Amino acid sequence: MNLINLTLLIVGVLYAAPDDRLVKFAQSIAVAEGFYDRGSLSFRRNNPGSLTNKWGDLIQFKSPEAGWVALGGQLERASCNQSRYYKPTMSLASMSRVWARNSEDWLRNVLSSLRRKGIPASPSTTIRGILGPCQGRPS
Repeated sequence: MNLINLTLLIVGVLYAAPDDRLVKFAQSIAVAEGFYDRGSLSFRRNNPGSLTNKWGDLIQFKSPEAGWVALGGQLERASCNQSRYYKPTMSLASMSRVWARNSEDWLRNVLSSLRRKGIPASPSTTIRGILGPCQGRPS
């Protein structure tokens, strides 16, 4: 089992969403962020979501697993209305304006990846529409 599959297994166990939708959403964001390109900054920083600190600097995680857990936590907080930036009723188009500074490429890549994973999505699909209602999963 390679590191990425092991990481996804860990994230899937920690954040079990209906139909593994949280994992699929996290993977789709990682695609949009270029994480699977081993030369990307996201990959080198173990940061599949390209998460930033309060100053806007890309966070360096100690391991890919820590980066996946942080991304899963960010999505979980959004799903449970516990995020400062994202709400369960926020559309993917609105999410892209915050997450990726209104990147049309980011939105297109997330949507394409979600659809390939069997999750129907459009720019108007909400975070809740992807993840379902908050289930009190760990954040």
